[in-house]
This record gives sequence, C-alpha cells and structure tokens, in this order.
Amino acid sequence: MPSESETSQTLEAEVRKATNHLDQVVAAIKAIGSRRGSSRDEIVEYLVSRDLMHPKIAKALVAKALYKGVEQGLIKRPRGSHNYLVIMCNKKRPSRDHHRNHRHHHHHSRRQGERKSSSKLKRHSRRSEKHHRKQSHH
Repeated sequence: MPSESETSQTLEAEVRKATNHLDQVVAAIKAIGSRRGSSRDEIVEYLVSRDLMHPKIAKALVAKALYKGVEQGLIKRPRGSHNYLVIMCNKKRPSRDHHRNHRHHHHHSRRQGERKSSSKLKRHSRRSEKHHRKQSHH
C-alpha cells in the first residue's frame, strides 16, 4: 500500500495532468481528500497555491466547473452543506448525448391527471378559507 506522501504526489500529478477546469476541480477535491467534501474556497486555494489557475479568475472558473460537474453528475453537494464531493471516482464520464436523453424520463405510478393528496395542501386550503371568511366580513 502506498504511503500518504506517495498518494498525495499521485493525486497532485493527476491535478496537473487534468486538461480542463472540471477535471482539475474533480482532481483537486480528491487531492484535498476531506470526508465532508471541499468548499469552493478550499478548491480555489488549492489550485491557486499550485499555480494551476490565475488568482483573479480562479473563483469564476471553479464556480463554473462545479456547476457543470453537479449538472453532469460527477460532483454532488451533500444536503445542508456548502461543500462538494466527487461521486464518480473511477467511472468514465457519461457522454453529453447520454445525459440529454436521460434527463427528463420520470416514471409515475399514478394515472395521468391523478394527484397525490397531501395533508399540507389540505391544511393550506383550510387556512386560506378562514382568511377569506375574515376578509369578507370587513
């Protein structure tokens, strides 16, 4: 098993080899290696400190790459967190056409036109009825 320094060197080499900003960001998240994910500022700091991005444009490029990565399913944001995690470590990135074709296919078990009854909806409608009754008396 490689030592911690060897692992960090291979991860840093992976960051340097990355051809586009998204690949650099994904490699940086892996290299930072935090279990809770990496914040946008941590990623920017990592890439700037290794002279991989110019400090003036790094923030914008990282933001754009993170957005793209989340959209493509390479990166995810845990609920209630401002951090980013890499989900597809060794898998090949899906092609753009594959992503476009599978974006809006939802399978619903309900028949067309049938709605799910929700207690929140019922509660809301009761409240609005009370509100309207109060206003009509004035």
